Amino acid sequence: MIINNKCHKKIIKFFNITGASKGFGLELTNQLLERGFNVAANSRNKQQLSNSVNNKFITNDNFLALQVDLTSDESVKNSINETISKFTRIDVIINNTGYSQCDKEIRDNFECNVFDVISVIRNALHIYVNKFFVNGPRIINISSMAGFIGSFPGFKFGIHASTVLPGYFRTSFLGKGSQGYPVKGCKVIIDHALSENSTTHLLLGPDSMKHAQSKIESIQNDIKLNYDESSKTDFTN
Repeated sequence: MIINNKCHKKIIKFFNITGASKGFGLELTNQLLERGFNVAANSRNKQQLSNSVNNKFITNDNFLALQVDLTSDESVKNSINETISKFTRIDVIINNTGYSQCDKEIRDNFECNVFDVISVIRNALHIYVNKFFVNGPRIINISSMAGFIGSFPGFKFGIHASTVLPGYFRTSFLGKGSQGYPVKGCKVIIDHALSENSTTHLLLGPDSMKHAQSKIESIQNDIKLNYDESSKTDFTN
């Protein structure tokens, strides 16, 4: 992947990053500031964020620290407004936390599709006694191919969405036993965000690519085993 920084600095200058006070978010913030981009950095703790960012790269014009509660639509909306007020626009949003930045409809969707499923599984575990299958009880989760192929999130608005899938990186989340080096990983993420040919999925790290390849082989085997029956499900069959 070839990146022309001078060219892209003229086009893409304003980043908004969530979870920016530590780990990948902090490293991304520092690298972007060092490379001359403008950053609105979000954290639940603004003071911790301000203390963590490398002041060497900060000017009055290129950095905005924001305290944001990502579970509150109002807080998220205010942070976006503050970012626009300072930088006039946002070119790249990097969602680096596990909290959803969305409206009530999407939250309800998650309540139904994620949390309700977890609740059923959790409450069933203690009475889940296997009586039929040699390899243990089974759980069937109905999902969607949209979540698998990853091409739907922003198609109505002309937005390209990428999912970064890091392996085991040495951050505060996983600890010192991990082999991935966040500094190198974050550089790849930034270059990917600036690329004209960014992919839908970015497998980050040798271990991530290895596990993904294994998963792909497993899925290919599942397709082969279920192909005949699954092919008969259209109205025309």
